[in-house]
Amino acid sequence: MIIIHHMEKINCDIVAVIHRIFVDGERKNGGADKILDFLSKKSNRILMIEHPLLGLKEKEKNINEVVVSLITDGNIKEIYREKIKKKNVCLRWISEVFFNVNFINKNIKNKPIFFSSDPLNSLTGVFSSWKYSKKYFHFVDFSKRRFDIFWLNLIYLVSIKLSIYFFDLLGVVSIATGNELRKMGAKEEKIFYIPNSPVFQKKNLSRKEPFTLICTGGRILEKYNYEAILEIVYKLKKIFPKILLYAAGGTDADRQYYEKLLGIIRKKSLGKNVVFTGFLNSDELEKILIKATVGFSFYSKQVDYYMKYADPLKVREYALYGIVTISDGKSSVDNEMLKESSGYIVSKTSEAVNIIKKLIQDKNLYLKYQYNSINWAKKMDKRIILEKLYNKLFNEIKL
Repeated sequence: MIIIHHMEKINCDIVAVIHRIFVDGERKNGGADKILDFLSKKSNRILMIEHPLLGLKEKEKNINEVVVSLITDGNIKEIYREKIKKKNVCLRWISEVFFNVNFINKNIKNKPIFFSSDPLNSLTGVFSSWKYSKKYFHFVDFSKRRFDIFWLNLIYLVSIKLSIYFFDLLGVVSIATGNELRKMGAKEEKIFYIPNSPVFQKKNLSRKEPFTLICTGGRILEKYNYEAILEIVYKLKKIFPKILLYAAGGTDADRQYYEKLLGIIRKKSLGKNVVFTGFLNSDELEKILIKATVGFSFYSKQVDYYMKYADPLKVREYALYGIVTISDGKSSVDNEMLKESSGYIVSKTSEAVNIIKKLIQDKNLYLKYQYNSINWAKKMDKRIILEKLYNKLFNEIKL
């Protein structure tokens, strides 16, 4: 793309500064993008500044450019690119903030709403606070030890503290994150609960298969504790020989771990009971979700420190499809799921086996949990939540 050195000053409703993963030159979208897409379709013009996310594996080659785009009615149009010269991580972070402040000061002529989805980018809103009518921080995650280095964690927590003070609205994807922000001094009226829930749609669930289980994730990783899930399938097979697990996700991210799982499957003779689907698009995944009755949400101990603040989409997606969740209690959403009686928290594989056995044998019990799950999904309809966010930002908050 040709770099534009001179441009007319821009009128926009929102300035969004985010970190982005570009895989093979293509944007990898996340929860923040769904919010921006919704806001842009509400006739809001959004200027988006994207910096490449650091720390990726070699196979995920990110671009080495900062990209500036305009989003109108969900459509993205790039207007500026600039090569990144700094190689040192810390210098790059500092230069990002300087770039953001400088670009916004030079090229934005009105006072838009500022949108950020991580602590580093929030510093742009702090250091040029006067440029914005309001400031919104979307907490996609939270951790008290985000990094392995002490001083990096200190910067991370200081950035959050500054955001709590300077920002007008703090969107949290989990109740646990909201509680931590309150402990750090956030005012109650600033906290807005915006979980990673899907848009609610009625699904035809007449084709449920009682022996069909599912575990979803972008990739087959140790993070999802598949060893425990395979142990459960192994024990269930002794009771229900037709039990079938769909492990949905790409198999190329950690080949060593994937081969380890294949070894377990061979050893336990589960070849006919486990299907690794590979990466699935939404239509392909839905065909399995329509059939499945039970879904797993397990995580390894290595990710405990941030999963306890996380709101994995899979649990809420299971609920949308009337799937009863079996969870290990490691993510924030699990307590909400338990409160809504749409799933179970287990501490042992034997507990999971007994619960799934009951759900298969007792149709009324399963239908009760299916009903609860769908009602929960309806209450958490993303459109309703995003409408509330829009009203908060554009109508309710008065400065």
